[in-house]
Amino acid sequence: MPVNKVVIVEAAGKGKLSHSAYSLCSALSRYGCEVTLLTAKDYELDNLPRQYEVIKLFSEKGNLLSPWEHFSAARHIKRINPDIVHFKWFPSATAGLALLKIVRLTTPAKLVYTPGNILPHKNRFSRIKWWAGIYNEMDAIIAHSDYCKAVLSDLFEIESGRILVVPDYVCFETLANLFTRKEARAALGLSDSARVALFFGYINKGKGVEYLIDAFARVKSQVSNAKLLIAGQPVDGFTDPAGLVTKNGLQNDVSLDLRYVPFLEMLKYFAAADTVVLPYTKKSQSPIHNLAGAFGKPVICLKDSQSPEDSTLALARDITMALGGSEVGAVNGYKPVELSWKQVAFFTYKAYSMAAGAA
Repeated sequence: MPVNKVVIVEAAGKGKLSHSAYSLCSALSRYGCEVTLLTAKDYELDNLPRQYEVIKLFSEKGNLLSPWEHFSAARHIKRINPDIVHFKWFPSATAGLALLKIVRLTTPAKLVYTPGNILPHKNRFSRIKWWAGIYNEMDAIIAHSDYCKAVLSDLFEIESGRILVVPDYVCFETLANLFTRKEARAALGLSDSARVALFFGYINKGKGVEYLIDAFARVKSQVSNAKLLIAGQPVDGFTDPAGLVTKNGLQNDVSLDLRYVPFLEMLKYFAAADTVVLPYTKKSQSPIHNLAGAFGKPVICLKDSQSPEDSTLALARDITMALGGSEVGAVNGYKPVELSWKQVAFFTYKAYSMAAGAA
């Protein structure tokens, strides 16, 4: 069965989920699909050019907990009568299952899910049976890496044939030139001569920010004009990292912007940076890797299974080499996955066809 109509459900309306959904909707529209996005009332990317329909119906928190929102989403899906309903995120297993049950009753469409996180950061295993229920409802599941596919298959006993690996992709190349390096640095109070490392994104215990700050104290002893930008909202009870900055005497060298950073301000951070540092201590599906690639920024990350001391030393070495002018890719850099919108659309469409029974 050919897939022509697609509804993508992304209730947050901001942050990495909305950026990823924007990229996917744009790619599928160019590929020839008729795409509708169900998203939040305060959709962050509402002013960007697009080729797909947007229906703004979820509350500001995008929590999908309101019965009205469940039925409203199902009503729109029934009216559109799509071939595929693609869910990008569920804030909780109970909310997700409630919505899925209603959608199943109102449409014959096949269901596809791309989990932002295989399990939530909090209470990861307390509702594992509920999450298993969500995965079992899906006709196809998209994972962003072979590792995530293996975890899904092992943890939830999902047959591998229902899981397709499609690397995450953020198609902001056309927006990467919205701010020049000089303009972005002026807006952020940075000099042209500074050598700038950036950490961007939500901050929790798995992101390794504590190692990054400790490592940067070593970097400063080697690169006198080095600056570190940390921009993102602490979540899941993560302690404000300002104490670590003070402990290391880096108050004049580390800039903290500890909030949700709106889209246009996000672009300034990436335009201003020389390198992006993602010291994650666990494997991640974060699109920040490829967002950095859209701006042509090399990415530094940790190797697997490093001790805290080794992590700090490795980061210090690699950041020093990067900001000192060395080629990051020759040390411990991460090369973003190079994909075009055509490839993203092709592989996603393949997952849709698999769900529809056409492949």
